[in-house]
Amino acid sequence: MTGTSSSTPVGALACQRDAYARMLQATVVSATADPRDPTLQHVLLSDTVLFPEGGGQPADRGYLVVMNDSVEYMVVDVQRKGVAAVHYVKLSNDAGQSTLVAGTKVEVRVDWERRIDAMRQHSGQHLLSAIAERKYGWRTAGWAFADTDAVWSSVELVPDVAHVHPPIAITPDTVRELEADLTSAILAAHPVTVTESTSGNGSNGAAPDPVSASIVASRASAKSIPADLLAAASGVDLVVRTVHIGAGAPGTEDHIDSNKCCGTHVHNTSDMLAIAIKPTVDKVRSGARIYFCAGHRVLGALRDANARESAVARRIGCAVQDVDDKVAKMMVVARADKKRAKTLVDALASSIASAALARQQAGSVSGVFGEYIDSPAADPELLLAVTSAIKTQQPALTSTVWVFAASLADPSTAQAASSGALGVVILGPVGNDLNATIARVKEAMPELAGGGGKGKPGMLAVWQGKAAGAVTDASGRAMVASLMEQQ
Repeated sequence: MTGTSSSTPVGALACQRDAYARMLQATVVSATADPRDPTLQHVLLSDTVLFPEGGGQPADRGYLVVMNDSVEYMVVDVQRKGVAAVHYVKLSNDAGQSTLVAGTKVEVRVDWERRIDAMRQHSGQHLLSAIAERKYGWRTAGWAFADTDAVWSSVELVPDVAHVHPPIAITPDTVRELEADLTSAILAAHPVTVTESTSGNGSNGAAPDPVSASIVASRASAKSIPADLLAAASGVDLVVRTVHIGAGAPGTEDHIDSNKCCGTHVHNTSDMLAIAIKPTVDKVRSGARIYFCAGHRVLGALRDANARESAVARRIGCAVQDVDDKVAKMMVVARADKKRAKTLVDALASSIASAALARQQAGSVSGVFGEYIDSPAADPELLLAVTSAIKTQQPALTSTVWVFAASLADPSTAQAASSGALGVVILGPVGNDLNATIARVKEAMPELAGGGGKGKPGMLAVWQGKAAGAVTDASGRAMVASLMEQQ
């Protein structure tokens, strides 16, 4: 679907001319059925206060209310198709809704809470990217908008802007400085304005108007007009919008940013209310990704953080202000416990290995030797420790292939698993005998999933597997017994 002479093209929509407009009377220009969903209509209006997805900003949600009978239709999405803003309208039989038809007069209403939130995040990203580039030399390589069901949007920054040399590293400390700069800019209440120009894409081949020529994007990461939009607008002079932050002209002290953008923005930096940046800095490619939120999301993030901190404090039994110290002490104890547990596991594994070697030698078993480990503390770590102990106690390479199996303990209770989890390790010299034993074990227990058993000839290799679900202790014992019987 493309724009028509009776529909306002993207760039000049009511929502772009006045981002604070919440409703508008319009006429249905066309309405067609969705080819995949019979409950949806694609509706083109004469104009709209619902923003179509673009520029990184998500599409608005809202309603179309028929003027003569007040029937309300939900708009679940708005997408740009060529130069047209197409509304995805949900039809409800329960509400007695019939399909919309061309010529219907409607009142378009925007979901304002969603819109103002999007405006604050989007304007916040412009401000963040501008200050990051101008002061720190961090170019914005991309950004991802977190929709309303999330909190933190992200910006990918690359410290390669030439005017800042040497480059300033993107670290938690420098990000904290950036956050303070953003707060200062919000409190300074800088105006956010939009200028419009034309693309010079018209059929008469005219050049862009003088306003276009006077606008110079102030960022290396400045946006450009999407190629598909230019192609769809062949013969039409598109309205090109540039968003400015600050009262001064580009290059002056009072100017912060100028950047082409089709989105909806606040009128003043103070309307963003606040911007918070997570202390987390994720290294990506040649730069870093940081996470931010603006407006009421900052309060929501603070409430969530306080709730989590309070929950942790209750769980570990201390006051909120003592959480850091208490966790630090618990980690010291946990590391000591882990070291002590490894010592005990190694000792148990050594004992199991010694007993198995004694039984193997007493029985003169030279092929496959299987053992089922009866221990409520059996877990994958113990099984691997047993194979290490075998290698230590029998350093000379032999043809014996060792198979150890055990019911695995539930790590949350340290009790033998009741769900039927079974662990298996197979140790032997790399080659046909080891491969054949692995195949026999997997054939006997198809539920086993694992890997390993690879290496160079003349070396020992370990295969490790685990089976869950319907596996029982008895079936594990039967598998080991079967291997021994086939000697």
